[in-house]
Amino acid sequence: LAFLVPVPVGLGSVEAALVAVFQALGFDASQAISLAILVRIRDTAVGGLGLWLGSRAAWQWWQSQSQMQANHEPA
Repeated sequence: LAFLVPVPVGLGSVEAALVAVFQALGFDASQAISLAILVRIRDTAVGGLGLWLGSRAAWQWWQSQSQMQANHEPA
């Protein structure tokens, strides 16, 4: 639901929703904030891993294209 809110990265809206839900269920707000922080860390880690794998694949593709061009150039 956070992706529907026009807030950059849903910053604050997810946390507020978690606090409201946790309090409605009888939990402490600090537990909701802890969960929100863990979710943000997970999202950052998954995004960073995707960027690293994507850049590595792009670099390997670029290297193979450069090598193919060098092999096909007339001497």
